[in-house]
Amino acid sequence: MAKEMMKAFFSDGEGRGHLGECEKPQATGDTVVVRVSYCGICGTDQDLFSGDCSFTRNGEVTYPLRPGHEWSGVVEEVGELVRTVKPGDRVVGDNAITCGVCESCRRGNYAACR
Repeated sequence: MAKEMMKAFFSDGEGRGHLGECEKPQATGDTVVVRVSYCGICGTDQDLFSGDCSFTRNGEVTYPLRPGHEWSGVVEEVGELVRTVKPGDRVVGDNAITCGVCESCRRGNYAACR
């Protein structure tokens, strides 16, 4: 069976990019596939594109990359372990990095995670 493809913008290096195709992800386990409806490009994305970002300078992020970590969309597919959302649900991306186990996280106050 042929793999399903999708369009995406790729940043190829400092100030270079192109629109191309990549394999569409599959929902397995605890993952979810979302059809993105809206995507914001923020200052971090601009810095990643230009190469003027600490993440590219220290090697935490490498090219090619797909910018756009601020998004909203509709759940298309869920993995077999997903219990909190279903296809058709509207969702937004939460790109905060938290531990999930500290007292603040356990209270749902993720912004206060150390």
